[in-house]
Amino acid sequence: MAMEFDFPLWMIAIGAFIALVLGIASFRTELRKFVSELEWWGRLATKPKEALRDLGPDGEPATSGELQDATAEIMAELRALRVERQAEGRAAPVDADEDRRTEQAVTDILRDPGLAARMAEDAFREGRVDEALGILRRDAEAGAAETAERWRRLGALARGINTKEALEAYEAAFRLQPGDFWTCIELSRLRAQAGDIAGAEQAALSAQTAASTERDRSVANNDLGNALVTLGRLRDAAQSYQAGLDIAEKLAAADPGDAVWQRDLSVSHERIGDVRTAQGDLAGALKGYQASYEIM
Repeated sequence: MAMEFDFPLWMIAIGAFIALVLGIASFRTELRKFVSELEWWGRLATKPKEALRDLGPDGEPATSGELQDATAEIMAELRALRVERQAEGRAAPVDADEDRRTEQAVTDILRDPGLAARMAEDAFREGRVDEALGILRRDAEAGAAETAERWRRLGALARGINTKEALEAYEAAFRLQPGDFWTCIELSRLRAQAGDIAGAEQAALSAQTAASTERDRSVANNDLGNALVTLGRLRDAAQSYQAGLDIAEKLAAADPGDAVWQRDLSVSHERIGDVRTAQGDLAGALKGYQASYEIM
């Protein structure tokens, strides 16, 4: 036997009103989502890189609300850690502007579809902040190295054609990767060509620091000697050239058939001849030039 309920009219009206309100709210939510996705597809057509940054972790376009919630979650984690680290004396306080920049950086990471950004996001969400920072650091270093290589390519192409263009390219590469040996060497030579001899010396000193092989050290000593000669520091230049010559002799003796070592040795002897000439030591200069000529 079916049960029958006789609801008062006012209860039916209230129920219908509640259903209408809920339906409108649901419709507005779906409408906003639809509009958001529609806008995303429009950006994909006109600004694809920007649109791809707005993808959520599930591969669907993230709504502004989802992005704000995720940003707030990670910012809460970071702010709590700040308090802890500052209490330990390991970090300085952050002002309002810096906090806003941190929040923008979090949002940018959440929008970034790259693997490193996704890994960093997971680490942030799980409270592994130091690990997340390490992931982002390695990604930034890799990006800097890639960009530096592009600047080096430009510099190499402009070499001997447009000194100003080549110099600017190697300056940019050096800013990104100051520890790259050949960037330092090319920069030293280009600065010297542009008349910046003090800058050439500094780049040659950077090359000495970046040198990882014996040949690197020999080349760096010769380039430093070139700058020192132009600066009038002949005694220092002679010492630098001699250091380069000592290395070149060792390398050439270890492999006499290697044309590179022989050429380096010839250049080192020639540099010794140049600095001895500038010092007025003609006998020493003749000795250096003869040794260079015999190798050539």
